[in-house]
Amino acid sequence: MRLKRVLLACAVCAVVSFVLAAGPAPAGDLPRARPESLGMSGGRLARVGEVLAGSVARGEAPGYVTLVARRGKIVHLEGHGRRDPGTDEPMKVDALFGLASMTKPVTAVAAQILYEEGRLAMHEPLSLHVPALARLKVVDDAGATQPLEREITLHDLLTHTSGFDDGLGRLERYAHPTLADHMAEFVERPLAFQPGKRWRYGDSFDFLGYLVQVVSGQPLDAFLRERIFEPLGMVDTAYWPGPEDESRVAVLLQDGAPDRQRASRLPPGAAARRSYVSGTTGLFSTAGDYWRFAQMLLNGGVRDGERVLGSRTVGWIHTNHIGDLALPEWAGPGFRFGFGVAFLVDPARHTAPAGPGSYGWGGALGTDFWVDPENELVAVFMVQA
Repeated sequence: MRLKRVLLACAVCAVVSFVLAAGPAPAGDLPRARPESLGMSGGRLARVGEVLAGSVARGEAPGYVTLVARRGKIVHLEGHGRRDPGTDEPMKVDALFGLASMTKPVTAVAAQILYEEGRLAMHEPLSLHVPALARLKVVDDAGATQPLEREITLHDLLTHTSGFDDGLGRLERYAHPTLADHMAEFVERPLAFQPGKRWRYGDSFDFLGYLVQVVSGQPLDAFLRERIFEPLGMVDTAYWPGPEDESRVAVLLQDGAPDRQRASRLPPGAAARRSYVSGTTGLFSTAGDYWRFAQMLLNGGVRDGERVLGSRTVGWIHTNHIGDLALPEWAGPGFRFGFGVAFLVDPARHTAPAGPGSYGWGGALGTDFWVDPENELVAVFMVQA
């Protein structure tokens, strides 16, 4: 968490008061520009590498990839340290990282695509699509079950206020062969609270991914590939990296030791089947690929002429949708919650100088991203520790 704050401070403080005309981006897959051409300081961005070199030397992580972009051009993209702590292979900028909960914002966009098409409504009962939801019960504080006061809606899922609480750890979740198998058990469990009454992180997005699958008539991974990844050119983003990509996967550091098979995250059966996909977790991506997704959000739903969402719909993503509901301390001071992302409403309470209205989300393995509309910045932080 400290290193994320340092990167945020380095990125924002690299924005300087003067702005020069941006020249043409060099040829290549990712549009790049000199920091100074976009009103940023290359010297200050260099602090990112200095901080992370120290982290690698202390053994906090094998390596990192960091990216900062302003006005649609990448001004900083670097690998730091090693891809595998057991080798001298340097961390390359096209390394693949397990995103963990950075999967959730992608799932939120998928659901909003269906919302824009009129195939989902924000506040209609979702039992219209999954009839079993009408039979849900709620566990009260005394442990007794009570009937629903109202049914779960799309808005509840997008904001983590549905009351779903699977009670399963990641390894137990991945023991199911498919998402549909998991959800068949999931909807038989009582809710932890009445929909809309509290904020509880996590399991709402498992069902959100399943809902996308049911309403679209496509497997979740196929829908994401067709409607988000391919239009945005995210060629390196998928749930299960192929054998040809294994040499690019950043090695996970688990309790100080390399976990090359990711056994702490996956039961052996799941790794062999490669059939379980989730709206909550599981995507792999590169810093450059995830930048394409985040830049689409900053651009109001479009990048390089490919529109994924309408601008008004994107605005809903980074709007406070939970009012004054309590968030846990780990969500960070000064934040409220939108659709799949935390949204900064009080910069003075934050621990780094982010612009008001900045939003983003991170993953349990250390990955993070944020969009700063005021400063026209996107930043992506990749690590596996």
